Amino acid sequence: MRLSRPPEIFAEKIKKIAPNAKRIISYDDNVYLVRDSLGMRPLSISTKDGMLCASSESSLYDKIGFSFLREVKPGEIVRINNNNN
Repeated sequence: MRLSRPPEIFAEKIKKIAPNAKRIISYDDNVYLVRDSLGMRPLSISTKDGMLCASSESSLYDKIGFSFLREVKPGEIVRINNNNN
């Protein structure tokens, strides 16, 4: 799995649609994690055996055996895919 930035045009459209909300969007072979620009709603990423999990509740990770990886920064959009692009 790879974490990367989305294409700029995608990022611009998403920020206009959901400036104050977090979203998890699946499109083509990608999953996009979108955090609100003010960081009012938490969103983090965890990992286990090459799998990734996104959640607003980081306390969930211990219960399902995942390890905290990082917080998605306010206003950040993270692209996750199985390819190396």
